[in-house]
Amino acid sequence: MTLPDRWWRGEGALERLAAEREEHGTWNAVAQAHPEATASAYTKAWNTLGGSKLPPGPVAGRQQSLAAEPVSELERVRQENVELRRYVKRDRDGDIAEARVLDALLAAIPAASPRYKPPAAKRSKREPHSMAVLFSDVHASEVVRAEETLGINSYDWDIMLKRMARMQNSVLAHQEHLAAPVDELNVWILGDQLSGDIHEELARTNDRPTSQAAVDFGYETARWLEEFVPHFKRINVVGVPGNHPRFTVKPSNKQAHNNADWISYQVTQAILRNHPSFTWHFPRAAYATTIVAKRWRVLLLHGDGIRTTMPGVPWGGVVRRITSLEQQFNKAKMPIDYFCLGHFHAANALDGIGSKVFMNGSLKGVDEFSLKQFGYGHHPSQLLLTFHEKYGVTGTQYLDLEDVEPAGVAA
Repeated sequence: MTLPDRWWRGEGALERLAAEREEHGTWNAVAQAHPEATASAYTKAWNTLGGSKLPPGPVAGRQQSLAAEPVSELERVRQENVELRRYVKRDRDGDIAEARVLDALLAAIPAASPRYKPPAAKRSKREPHSMAVLFSDVHASEVVRAEETLGINSYDWDIMLKRMARMQNSVLAHQEHLAAPVDELNVWILGDQLSGDIHEELARTNDRPTSQAAVDFGYETARWLEEFVPHFKRINVVGVPGNHPRFTVKPSNKQAHNNADWISYQVTQAILRNHPSFTWHFPRAAYATTIVAKRWRVLLLHGDGIRTTMPGVPWGGVVRRITSLEQQFNKAKMPIDYFCLGHFHAANALDGIGSKVFMNGSLKGVDEFSLKQFGYGHHPSQLLLTFHEKYGVTGTQYLDLEDVEPAGVAA
């Protein structure tokens, strides 16, 4: 673009160019202010008029004045805007390039034709299931004081009954919401239903002697079981003793039924002995086997014989013991499909070699011993299992027996 005559012809043209250069600082800036010509046209006119060297005073002064002026907020915003636009453009260029690559791939790769049709969904025949509730580690007659656990937990006979009621309501709720009919309930009692007095501190702090607790809890268990009758046609009760209510301080391998748990079971059975809904099995042994859903063999044990040096749940010890028992029963031509045990107060599940293992929680929850020895304890819970004759275990539910606020709500 040619510079108009008024800029470089006539008197004062050089001074006019010098003044514009001084005001704007560069020929590019002059061209932006007066877009009648390009920056190169202004430069050429300057050189033609003999202004090859700019007057040092006015221009240098302008530069010094600009350098001395503070940077304004508007200048900062404009600079940030330039930089952001540069970043956005760079990202957008990457998106455009990626889209072009994908379009090229889709255009070059032919879509495969379907070779099969998905099978039509089959409607369930609602085949009957069996439920099994694990009932263990109640520690009836033990007292846990909120003051000694800093408010984490408290436990006594009344709290025990409330948690048993909540447990029963949970079982019935699961039965009601299960899509398939459930006519059979299995109650697998895994021991330590009583606190016992083998430990001196428990003998001192229990709310009643072990002999009385065995009778009282037998009655409470009978009432609890009888309330299931309107909801299930058959109720099969199987139990093994725990280690807390034994009558010898030193653990005994023989006569495992010499135990207040076993006495409590007998009281319960005696009360309900004429009721046609119940079947009973309380062997005079540390183990009991039972069949669930007409097919699957289950081995019940308390779990106190499992040795470990680990605090809390000895996963390695449990796996080794279950593996040995599984091999032993296979050799005796009585393969075990499922193992159920308590003792560790932690509801969980793990795999054996060809079996599954279910570990029950406790009704008691955190106590003074668990806090002092391990620094923690599991909240009160029990397990509920669902079985199908063909498929085996089809559901595992954790019955939470403690009123707690969600983590996002608690202060």
